[in-house]
Amino acid sequence: MSTKSTTIRINNDVKNDVTPILSELGISLSEAVNMFLHQVKLRRGIPFDLILNETELAVAEAIYEADNHIGESFNSWEQAKEWLNA
Repeated sequence: MSTKSTTIRINNDVKNDVTPILSELGISLSEAVNMFLHQVKLRRGIPFDLILNETELAVAEAIYEADNHIGESFNSWEQAKEWLNA
Protein backbone atom coordinates (compact mmCIF):
# COMPACT_ATOMS: atom_id res chain seq x y z
CA MET A 1 0.00 0.00 0.00
CA SER A 2 1.43 3.35 -0.96
CA THR A 3 1.20 6.43 1.22
CA LYS A 4 0.93 10.09 0.45
CA SER A 5 1.89 12.98 2.67
CA THR A 6 -1.06 15.18 3.66
CA THR A 7 -1.13 18.25 5.86
CA ILE A 8 -3.90 18.54 8.45
CA ARG A 9 -4.49 21.20 11.07
CA ILE A 10 -4.78 19.97 14.64
CA ASN A 11 -5.31 22.12 17.71
CA ASN A 12 -1.97 22.23 19.59
CA ASP A 13 -3.60 21.50 22.96
CA VAL A 14 -5.40 18.45 21.57
CA LYS A 15 -2.23 17.21 19.88
CA ASN A 16 -0.22 17.64 23.08
CA ASP A 17 -2.91 15.87 25.11
CA VAL A 18 -3.34 12.87 22.81
CA THR A 19 0.26 12.24 21.77
CA PRO A 20 1.28 10.65 25.12
CA ILE A 21 -1.89 8.53 25.14
CA LEU A 22 -1.21 7.29 21.62
CA SER A 23 2.41 6.65 22.57
CA GLU A 24 1.26 4.44 25.46
CA LEU A 25 -0.88 2.55 22.95
CA GLY A 26 2.16 2.13 20.72
CA ILE A 27 0.83 4.17 17.79
CA SER A 28 1.74 7.50 16.29
CA LEU A 29 -0.59 10.39 15.58
CA SER A 30 -0.28 9.58 11.88
CA GLU A 31 -1.29 5.96 12.51
CA ALA A 32 -4.25 7.10 14.62
CA VAL A 33 -5.46 9.42 11.84
CA ASN A 34 -5.10 6.57 9.33
CA MET A 35 -7.12 4.28 11.64
CA PHE A 36 -9.84 6.91 11.85
CA LEU A 37 -9.96 7.31 8.07
CA HIS A 38 -10.08 3.54 7.53
CA GLN A 39 -13.06 3.37 9.89
CA VAL A 40 -14.80 6.18 7.99
CA LYS A 41 -14.30 4.17 4.81
CA LEU A 42 -15.50 0.87 6.33
CA ARG A 43 -18.54 2.38 8.06
CA ARG A 44 -19.26 4.91 5.33
CA GLY A 45 -19.55 7.56 8.04
CA ILE A 46 -18.03 8.91 11.22
CA PRO A 47 -17.07 5.96 13.47
CA PHE A 48 -18.60 7.43 16.63
CA ASP A 49 -21.89 9.00 17.63
CA LEU A 50 -22.31 12.70 16.95
CA ILE A 51 -24.61 13.96 19.70
CA LEU A 52 -25.59 17.23 21.26
CA ASN A 53 -24.16 18.07 24.66
CA GLU A 54 -26.47 17.32 27.59
CA THR A 55 -27.90 20.84 27.82
CA GLU A 56 -28.63 21.03 24.11
CA LEU A 57 -30.09 17.52 24.20
CA ALA A 58 -32.41 18.47 27.08
CA VAL A 59 -33.57 21.55 25.18
CA ALA A 60 -34.10 19.52 21.99
CA GLU A 61 -36.17 17.02 23.96
CA ALA A 62 -38.19 19.86 25.50
CA ILE A 63 -38.89 21.28 22.05
CA TYR A 64 -39.97 17.87 20.78
CA GLU A 65 -42.13 17.27 23.84
CA ALA A 66 -43.74 20.69 23.59
CA ASP A 67 -44.40 20.48 19.87
CA ASN A 68 -45.81 16.98 20.01
CA HIS A 69 -47.56 16.67 23.33
CA ILE A 70 -48.51 19.91 25.03
CA GLY A 71 -49.15 22.20 22.11
CA GLU A 72 -46.34 24.64 22.89
CA SER A 73 -44.16 25.81 20.04
CA PHE A 74 -40.78 27.55 20.10
CA ASN A 75 -38.97 29.65 17.55
CA SER A 76 -35.54 29.50 19.19
CA TRP A 77 -33.35 27.64 21.67
CA GLU A 78 -33.70 30.57 24.06
CA GLN A 79 -37.51 30.30 24.14
CA ALA A 80 -37.26 26.57 24.82
CA LYS A 81 -34.69 27.09 27.59
CA GLU A 82 -36.95 29.68 29.25
CA TRP A 83 -39.88 27.28 29.08
CA LEU A 84 -37.76 24.40 30.37
CA ASN A 85 -36.49 26.45 33.32
CA ALA A 86 -39.92 27.89 34.21
